[in-house]
Amino acid sequence: MAHLVENMMYVGKPPWHGLGKALPMELTASEALPHAGLDWTVSLKPAYVRREPEKLEAPGLVRIPGYSAVVRDSDGFALGVVGRKYVPIQNGDVAALADAIAGEGQALCHTAGSLDHGRRIWFLLKLADTIVVGKDASPIEKHLLLTTTHDGTGTYRVLFTPVRVVCANTLNLALAGNEGLCIRHTLGAQAQVEAAKAAMKGVLEFYGRFEVLGQALASAAYTDRLMEELSEHLCPAPKRDDEASAALHPITQKNREKLTELFTTGEGHDTIRGTAWAALNAVVEYVDHWRPTRASDGSTPEENRVRSIWFGTGADLKARALEKISLQTGIALSA
Repeated sequence: MAHLVENMMYVGKPPWHGLGKALPMELTASEALPHAGLDWTVSLKPAYVRREPEKLEAPGLVRIPGYSAVVRDSDGFALGVVGRKYVPIQNGDVAALADAIAGEGQALCHTAGSLDHGRRIWFLLKLADTIVVGKDASPIEKHLLLTTTHDGTGTYRVLFTPVRVVCANTLNLALAGNEGLCIRHTLGAQAQVEAAKAAMKGVLEFYGRFEVLGQALASAAYTDRLMEELSEHLCPAPKRDDEASAALHPITQKNREKLTELFTTGEGHDTIRGTAWAALNAVVEYVDHWRPTRASDGSTPEENRVRSIWFGTGADLKARALEKISLQTGIALSA
């Protein structure tokens, strides 16, 4: 497929981006593997470069010493080129870790799939209980995002991803330096996976801290002027040497206006309006639903938005917003 989302499954209500294949029942990550199109393995094969016939007498392939190609066994598709220390982590290993973290009935697979021809795969688990921040506010679901790459560009990561149910906004925040777990594709990867199983007992601790932070933000007054400062921080004017062209770009102005508008009119803001929690959720709603996203390389805007929210500039923008709000209100992000 030319699309960024190669395969994807989901259980329950369709995701806000409308992508994926619906399944009628909740599954473990291992059970979801074939439904998400992830029941394949990768192998390391010798990597070669083609000689240029106009420069050499004998054109052909030359082995690249110290490097291997990561190849999908099911179709022979080359996903990337890696160094000699790289050890693949198979999709089934990621699913097994997801199930080990979830425990017996404590969490089930909500979505799973592959991006960019299988170069990145993920499992999103939904935990059984929820969090409520503020009086009569909408619940926040607890999710864990397990993801790895097969092209050598990233690590195996386990991320915490709270989701506001009322508008399906993914907070995807790292609190107090807790950015989840990173496991390198090296010879020690399996040992690190075992360590991760024990370390993930900290899930409850993370969400406990998250709830404390949310309650603090929901109790902190936040003015329109502070929201304007936040929008200017997140959507800065481009630096120009030409004073004549120093006027704010219309797109930048539009983005700032949307952020300040969502501070008041955002989904589910009736009970949190005028608080720092509303400011943060305005940014999250902007990133997840309103931030301009273009189609590229055969991918739709919705597909690019998914990648941005979980792994790219969208996630970074939310983290920057939380840091700025913390400075504005004096609410510490550390425990």
